[in-house]
Amino acid sequence: NPSDQFLIMDADIENLNFQLSSLPRTNQASNSEKLVPQKFTGCVTFYETNLKNIKFFGNSGLCEDQVNFVKSDGQISNISIENAFSDGVDIDFSKLSIDSISVSKVGNDCLDFSGGDYNLNRVKVKNCPDKGISVGEKSNVKIEYLEVASSDIGIAVKDSSFSKIKSFEGNDLNVCAWAFNKKQEFFGGSIILGSVECPINRINSDRTSFIFLQ
Repeated sequence: NPSDQFLIMDADIENLNFQLSSLPRTNQASNSEKLVPQKFTGCVTFYETNLKNIKFFGNSGLCEDQVNFVKSDGQISNISIENAFSDGVDIDFSKLSIDSISVSKVGNDCLDFSGGDYNLNRVKVKNCPDKGISVGEKSNVKIEYLEVASSDIGIAVKDSSFSKIKSFEGNDLNVCAWAFNKKQEFFGGSIILGSVECPINRINSDRTSFIFLQ
């Protein structure tokens, strides 16, 4: 059932592959979504887990997030998401390193980070109508290579968050990079960009934020 939810919590997980594929909507018969507390928004949520060398593949979920990592630590080899109803990947209050992320054809943001420390090696996201990457609430996100295509905003960094991107390629974006303040309890956002292939006049910041081009 595309609306079902699964919760994995308080676990040490190593060398496992996870694959979420939805049945055709005409075959919806499961009621497992009722077993997951409402505070969890992912079709699959990893809560307070320690991760090492895991891979996650998701397709066609109808939840707020295709996959959500909350208060989790460790290393992820690969995340691949397609056809998510809303956000592709949501990561909150965690400390994770991720080798490769690919997200396409979602209803809102491809990637959403908040309240943690994240090191990403290679990220490719496309066809996300809102933001390719959203970084907020005191997050620290470092990316070696980022490619964003066919989104309104390539990367948005806000609310006391920092992002450093070594190589950034943006295509078919209204805004390549945007640093700003949204919530009054935080300050602005900060972005450091290395190699950039995106129009400079589409890189913006408000008066509480800054973007530095190396």
